[in-house]
Amino acid sequence: MLFRSYSMARIDIWAGGGGGNRSGSNNATGSGGGGGYATVTVPISYLGSSVSITVGSGGAGGTTNNAAAASGGTSSVPLTTAWNGISTYYATGGGGGSTVCCCGLRGTAGGGGAPMGVATNGNAGSGANPSVPLFMGGPGSASATGYQNATYGGGGGGRGTTSGTLWNGSSAFGGNGGTANNSTANSGSAPGGGGGATYNANVNGGSGAAGCVIITCW
Repeated sequence: MLFRSYSMARIDIWAGGGGGNRSGSNNATGSGGGGGYATVTVPISYLGSSVSITVGSGGAGGTTNNAAAASGGTSSVPLTTAWNGISTYYATGGGGGSTVCCCGLRGTAGGGGAPMGVATNGNAGSGANPSVPLFMGGPGSASATGYQNATYGGGGGGRGTTSGTLWNGSSAFGGNGGTANNSTANSGSAPGGGGGATYNANVNGGSGAAGCVIITCW
């Protein structure tokens, strides 16, 4: 795309959400983390006459018992001129949920994705977590009634309970995490929502949602 009549560009980047996993035992799944978010405003000349954008895919939900689900992909935008020493702006994808075989099977949540240069947000406990950093994706959860909200990054996938109540993490500006209950795990919403994971055994995990890149010129 050409940028001949504008002077500035704001770049908003969301990475893909991680998938929720499938387990062979009840109460041993982990949901996927939401994709991270990054933003920068640069002179439009720093983008050149065209831009090759990478949009991270969502991680596939687990379809094999006790195998880790796929992580979300990184989204990135290269600059022809480095801005503050950085030539490519990017956000990393959310981690996929998994099952750990240690003293019995237990679920492990996918970490939330992050803006460039920031470590991913760690595994989550239960309940909404208002302390998720501003640009990070909400981590997934491995505990009953677990769900992780986010502000700009994607929401973490929900983790089901023994009941039919649906749980998921939400996001103010990214996509919501996939809902999950005792027998159903749904995919996350774009951009960057993590996939859900059920409480029950032998149920496929929900997939994470793809990321997104928006360039606003003026």
